Formats: sequence, C-alpha cells, structure tokens
Amino acid sequence: MRSVFLPFAAAASLVISSACVGDTPSPTAPDATADVAVPVDGGPDSTASDGGVDAPAGDAGVTLPVTAALKLWLRADIGVTKGPPFTWADQSPLGNDALRGLDAGVAGFPARTLNYFPNGMPALVFTTEPQVLSLPEPPAFSDATPGVSFFIVAQPTTTTVGLWLNLGNANNANRIGFGQGANNFFVALGATPHAAGGAAGTNPANEVHLYEVTITGAGAISFYRDGQTAGTATGGALTLSPRTPNTIGDGIGTTLVTAPCALGEILVYARPVTPGERTDIEAYLKARWATP
Repeated sequence: MRSVFLPFAAAASLVISSACVGDTPSPTAPDATADVAVPVDGGPDSTASDGGVDAPAGDAGVTLPVTAALKLWLRADIGVTKGPPFTWADQSPLGNDALRGLDAGVAGFPARTLNYFPNGMPALVFTTEPQVLSLPEPPAFSDATPGVSFFIVAQPTTTTVGLWLNLGNANNANRIGFGQGANNFFVALGATPHAAGGAAGTNPANEVHLYEVTITGAGAISFYRDGQTAGTATGGALTLSPRTPNTIGDGIGTTLVTAPCALGEILVYARPVTPGERTDIEAYLKARWATP
C-alpha cells in the first residue's frame, strides 16, 4: 500500500455533489511550457493484448490540432511497452512517460486490450491494486499558474470512485485530480472534490465518453462531456509548487488502490484552451474514438 490521496469522507460526498460554486484551498495543475509542434505518430502494429510495441494506430489521417503548451499526450494505440518497466510513452516532446511503480510487482500495470472500444480502438484497462502508473516527479508538473486543460477518453467499468489523473498529494492544497465519481465526474483540488453537474455531468459505467475540464489560473473550473457543458465550479488561484506523487489510474481512500476504468487517450495542456481550440480538440478525439 502507498500514499494517501483523498480522504474517504470527501470521496463519498461525490455521490451527491454537483458543479456550482466550491471553496477550495489553492488548487494545482501542470506547469507551463513553450509551445511545441507535435507530429502524429507512426510505428509498427502489435497484436498483443497487454503490451508489445504499438497497437493499431486507427488515425485515418487525423492530426492533433492544438499543440501550444501541450504538457502530456498519452495514447493507448501507440507507445505502450511492457518494458521493464512497463511504459506508457508521452507522445509530446517533453517525455513525461507514465511508468509502472517500482514497488508494484509483476502485476503492477494495466492490461492493454486491443479492440476494446466499440470502434475497435485499444484501451489501457485498470482493474485492481496495484495497477497505478507513475508520472515524472517535480519540476515536471510544478507550475500551474497559467491554468490547465484535461481531455480524457475514458470508460469507467464500475461506479467506484477513482482518479484517471492525479498531480500531487491530497494532504497538500496544491494537488489536482480528475476522475470518476459514484455518479458524476469531478476535479479534486487539494482534498476538496468539485463534481460536474446536469445530464452531461454523469460518468456511466461501461460507456465510453470524452471527459473535459478547463481551469483558469484564478481557479475557475468548467466541465464538459462529449463537447456538452457540464457545469462550473470555483477554487483558489493555481500555484507554482512541487507536486508529488503524480499518477495515472488512482483510486481514492485511506490507501492507494486502482480506479476501475479503461483509458483511451489523455491530453494535458498547461493553460486553459480557448473555446475554439476546445472544439477542435473534441473533433480530433471524437474522430479517433467515436465518442458521442
């Protein structure tokens, strides 16, 4: 067992919370970087169910349309290798790869399953502890002052609360997490969860959707699902401070467990994207994953 992330009582509140106005300690997000030009990948295909070099690309010529301040880009159809260590390679130029934890043991990484999503695209499937992947330590995600945007293609496989992406420890006000609630997807700023609301704010089990959030440097949170508005919330100003642990696939509770989910693609920008950019990114991801 490893680090404590979010107190169980706070996680339980996600069952009934909805996005509106929230009071939080200073939230956090990835740091800003110079704008980059990112090529679409290439590489050999793999027929392995949980490893290998690359799964079928499925791009059909689709190109990521927004690369300015791209901080993290993980795709289940490329860059996944068993290692050792098991690696989910960052497709941005920054090399923020997600790796199997050193103390996780031989089963401590998700399965990479081909043809998982309805359109035949693969997924990284997180099932049980200790299937949690670690992202780089500080200063990789230290500067949150410009704001942040997350786009995650995800399919919760149960109604268990968990984090698809976590930056920092819940005991610190600078932590930010993005994940699935018992009913609604949410952002956790420090130890405080802020849930999406309305019909688009739910995260149904065994359905794949595109989940999105933008957070300004001042802490204004906007939620979206499949391009539809899913409420807003308010936290504190984002900060420049060290964040650790940084992980993919966390659970929430008194000990670190695994969020039961299947992940297709993760995009993190070290700024809030504009409405026009958000629309372009949505179109890119919907073309690749056939989300609603």
